[in-house]
Amino acid sequence: MACFAKAIGKKYWKREGPAMISLKKLAADGLIKLTDARRKYTIDGVQRLEAIYRIPLKYLYYNNQNGRISTALQKYVSGHPEVVLNPALDDENPEYNDLFESFIFKSNEQRMKATQESISDRGQEEPGVVLDDGRVIDGNRRFTALRRIQKSKGIEQYFEAAILDFDITNSVDKKTIKQLELDLQMGKEDRQDYDPIDRIFDVYNTVYVEKIMTPQEYAKSIGKERARGINNDIKEAKLISSYLEFIGAPRDAYYIAKELRLDGPMNEVRRVLDKNKLLDDGEVKSAVFALLSMHYSGTDANEGGDITRLIRKELQSMVSKKDDWVCLTEDNVDTIYDAFQDTPVSDASQISQILNSSEGIKAASNDFMRSSRRLGKMNEYRGELQKVVETVSACVESLESIDTATLESLTVEQSKDVAADLEKIGMIVRKDYDVLSQTGNLL
Repeated sequence: MACFAKAIGKKYWKREGPAMISLKKLAADGLIKLTDARRKYTIDGVQRLEAIYRIPLKYLYYNNQNGRISTALQKYVSGHPEVVLNPALDDENPEYNDLFESFIFKSNEQRMKATQESISDRGQEEPGVVLDDGRVIDGNRRFTALRRIQKSKGIEQYFEAAILDFDITNSVDKKTIKQLELDLQMGKEDRQDYDPIDRIFDVYNTVYVEKIMTPQEYAKSIGKERARGINNDIKEAKLISSYLEFIGAPRDAYYIAKELRLDGPMNEVRRVLDKNKLLDDGEVKSAVFALLSMHYSGTDANEGGDITRLIRKELQSMVSKKDDWVCLTEDNVDTIYDAFQDTPVSDASQISQILNSSEGIKAASNDFMRSSRRLGKMNEYRGELQKVVETVSACVESLESIDTATLESLTVEQSKDVAADLEKIGMIVRKDYDVLSQTGNLL
């Protein structure tokens, strides 16, 4: 702390907490330069014209509450419980910014290299947004590129950004900051979208856990008219958390969900369970989670297949006979669940290892899949039978709808065509009727 005070000076300290500086005060004293640029931002529904400053990187730090890197941060924290990640400037604790820089760079190395090359050649073309204490709200990739350029060239770099006088520890300001972040990062067509899992859990944490925004407010901030998709995201996030719990992982181990690319399969699960009003049925969800685990483990015949497609194909037929499915598989589901609780999953690859760890667990897994697929095929067959009934009924209805007066008005050629088709229909009807008679079901 002493070196930080010496480097910046106590008069620029704003308050106790991260970074403890005021960029506005630094600017007033000429340590941060004002550019000629201005930029419009919509804040609390009002357009504001903000000045753009040229800020030395040493006065800035990454936002640890940024939704884009939430899963990367969570994975790191889970593997390093001894580490305390308090936001800090480089002069205070360079490891903090270095760690977040690695998160940003590894999230999309190809894109980051392109951004770095572009800024190195042409300079920063799009300004960012920072808070007065140095927290970067918008422009993480640009900030990262500049940090890497500064390290490689040994020449001080500057981040051009608007400085907003908001306090993220204040609940009102926190909502305003989040709305602005979403508008800048997700509300523009040319912006790179969030990773699906990062996006789902940003919605979940913002709307459901922290209650910073309502579903309607979140939807509006990302340019959506309806909140239905936001509510569906929350349902999906709850299902993912329940699945993580099923495999023995912490409910907030979102990085595992990201590694598994759970967003596609779980969206199908959410859709089917929601349609059948089974989102709160614990027994059905456990059977569904066991099915998901089979596909992710490769213990079934579909290793490497499209899990989203497989779930879409299988789940509805099984759920339609949910009581039979639960009854047939409950012992095997219990065995699978107990296996995960005995050896909790901390990495996506462990699912396969656990389900193949003993002959008893492998037998239960295989029996679960056989029973599930047998039931699925039975339901598909029942569906085909019902389709026959519905098809015959529709044919009768169509034929009965024909107006005989219309038949009399047909041309000679049309009459011959219709007569030939009716004769074919008669032959098919007689053949199918004879088959039904032979079954004995008509006696």
